[in-house]
Amino acid sequence: MQIKQFAGLFILQVLIAFLFVSPVRATESNLQARIKHAITRVKSENTSMKRTDAAECLYDLTRQRGLNRVDDNTIAEIVSLLDTDEDSVRYWVALSLRSFRLRAKMAIPRLEIILREDDCALVSMTAASAVRSTLEAMGVTPKPSGCDSDRL
Repeated sequence: MQIKQFAGLFILQVLIAFLFVSPVRATESNLQARIKHAITRVKSENTSMKRTDAAECLYDLTRQRGLNRVDDNTIAEIVSLLDTDEDSVRYWVALSLRSFRLRAKMAIPRLEIILREDDCALVSMTAASAVRSTLEAMGVTPKPSGCDSDRL
């Protein structure tokens, strides 16, 4: 009889615990680890396409709730991904940083440099559009491109 009471009490405690630990909380606490994994993939994948895919996954992660649980060191790691020469990666990284707004303000000088480099590039797509929208989300007014209109 005591075993049945103990088992019933145990099941009740598990159900109560389940009600108080929502899946959203579990996902949010795991978000930083998933972001760090995406950062590692951006740094270590062996082809440009795979690094771009990893950067896009990073962007998808930063669109989720719970970014307040992502620490400043992790944001700084995301900022460091801007140092690549791969424009497709910088595009997705810039969009990822937009989600953090002023928490990623350490990226502003690097974003402004990228914008100057990419704004006048004669290619179909650059990171400039993502960089421009990220700077605006941080409250920074991007400088005009200064491109020679004859080049376009």
